[in-house]
Amino acid sequence: EWLVKFLVSWCSVEELESRADRFMNAVKKGGIKDSYAYYMCEALSYAGLDANTEHNMKQDVKNYLKIIDSKFVNEISDSEREITNKVLKLYQAKNINKAINILIKSQKNTAHILLMLALLYDEQKEYYKAEKYYLKGIESGNNDVLINLGNLYNKQQKYNKAEEYYLKAIQNDDNEALYNLAYLYQEQKEYDKAEEYYLKSIKSGNNDTLNNLGGLYKEQQKYDKAESFYLKAIDSGDIDALFNLGNFYREQKEYDKAEEYYLKAIESGHSYALHNLLSIYFDHPLNINKAISLVSQNYKKNNKNNTYIFAVILLWSEEFSKSYEKFLEWLKYDNALDDKGYITLYLSLLIAKNQRYKAKELFELPEYNLKNRYKPIWYALMTLMQDDFPHEIKKMGGELQESVDEILIEIEKLQKKYAL
Repeated sequence: EWLVKFLVSWCSVEELESRADRFMNAVKKGGIKDSYAYYMCEALSYAGLDANTEHNMKQDVKNYLKIIDSKFVNEISDSEREITNKVLKLYQAKNINKAINILIKSQKNTAHILLMLALLYDEQKEYYKAEKYYLKGIESGNNDVLINLGNLYNKQQKYNKAEEYYLKAIQNDDNEALYNLAYLYQEQKEYDKAEEYYLKSIKSGNNDTLNNLGGLYKEQQKYDKAESFYLKAIDSGDIDALFNLGNFYREQKEYDKAEEYYLKAIESGHSYALHNLLSIYFDHPLNINKAISLVSQNYKKNNKNNTYIFAVILLWSEEFSKSYEKFLEWLKYDNALDDKGYITLYLSLLIAKNQRYKAKELFELPEYNLKNRYKPIWYALMTLMQDDFPHEIKKMGGELQESVDEILIEIEKLQKKYAL
């Protein structure tokens, strides 16, 4: 510990590297005491060597101590590179607490170690500790973390502090902070400042900002500018801009243009474009053939969203058995039962398509308990089936009557709208 303090106090970075080189040459020649090799190696390691120099030095010393069969070979601490590799493996295994413990026990205060600690605490939402290590990193001269600290304050809604550190990062020539600061101003409805920094971000070469500037102008109802920047973003290769321009045209009720850009987004692999284009087709039921064709061409990933969409399209096109099968598949996904809007639509459309017994069967599946979860729809179904089940409707409380009547009206609308 004394030797570390001496080296840090009296040696510049260049002098430390020079000492390390001389020390490694002496180790390679041999003939030095094992205790000296061990203590000097550890001291230089904690004095602030370049990570590559430190790693190579420790490998050389370990090899030397093995050759002379020294007990100190097992005392050499891990190099920063070895620590980083261990931490990354633990992070990938989602064992973040153990990763944090390794970093703390290493007692290293290099910029890289401090940043890893800050990022891990940040991810754990331990913001006080994350802030502590970001600030330590800045104190050690690592100005690259200024933007990280700005992001941390932004997440905590400490907007003045976020602004302060974004501006410091910009002064440190961190062009990414231009975008972050612009977005912060946009969230605060400070549109002039947001526009200023988005334009600066674009000027710095960040074409990803074109899409956001389009969104900023749309938010201000400057539609010509919004359209212009979405198109510029598309020309730069931004897939999200294809999707956003589709949304823009949809809101403007220019459905043909919306369809064009949603299709381009789908071809480019955008994950939400299929859903939004189908919503246009659902709003305009004459497009059922387009909807069926679109789903059949793009139903590749059997994920939660696509499974539900497929179930509804099949129900719309009156392929009832296939639709029912897909809906049951969708119900098995995590949190599917919490998607009340999706379940309500499917059940209502199932009844509207006169699949009343199938709907009753679905309601009564014990594993989903839909009968109790969706009582108004259940009693709407029982109202329509009261000739077959006259006693069931009598169980309905009077407080549900208004909701049941509203659902019956909606079922009638769906029946007309999605009739083939």
